[in-house]
Amino acid sequence: TIKMSDNNSNEENKKSKDIVYGAGAIGAATGLILGGPLLGIGLGIAGASVAATQPKVLGSKLGDISRKVGQVGVNGYDRIKTFDKETGTTTKLKQTSKEAIKKASDFDKQHKIVEKTISGMKTVGRNANEMNNKYKISQKASEAIESTLDKVNEKLKPKDKK
Repeated sequence: TIKMSDNNSNEENKKSKDIVYGAGAIGAATGLILGGPLLGIGLGIAGASVAATQPKVLGSKLGDISRKVGQVGVNGYDRIKTFDKETGTTTKLKQTSKEAIKKASDFDKQHKIVEKTISGMKTVGRNANEMNNKYKISQKASEAIESTLDKVNEKLKPKDKK
C-alpha cells in the first residue's frame, strides 16, 4: 500500500498522490473512450484504487502496472504544462475561443439564427403532432412493436411452456 504517513516527506506524499491521481485520470479517460461515462468513472476509481492499495512488493504486478500508468499521467501532465508555458497555448486558445463566441453571437444577433431555429422546431413539432393525431402514427407503431415482441417471445419460449 502506498503510505502517506508522517514518516514520508511531503515531497514523497505529493508524488504518491500524483501517481494515484494519474492512474485514476488515465483509467477514467480510457473508460470514457471505450464505453462512455459510467465505464470512465469505474476505470478511474479502479486505477486510482489499485495504485493506492496494492503493495509495492514482488508478485504484485497489478499495483506496479497501475503506478506506472499513473506515472505516465504525471509525466504527460508535466510535459503539457511545460509546453503551455513555452508557447502560451492556453492563453491563445482562450482568446481565440472568446473571439469566436463573440463573432457567433454577433452573427446570431444580426441574422436571428437561434430565434429562427426555435421557431422552425416549434412548427415541425406542431406539424408532427397534427400528423400523429390524424393518422395515429405513434399508436400504430406501438401496436406493431408490441405485436412483434409477442411473436418473438412466443418463438423463444421453450416448447413445453407454449
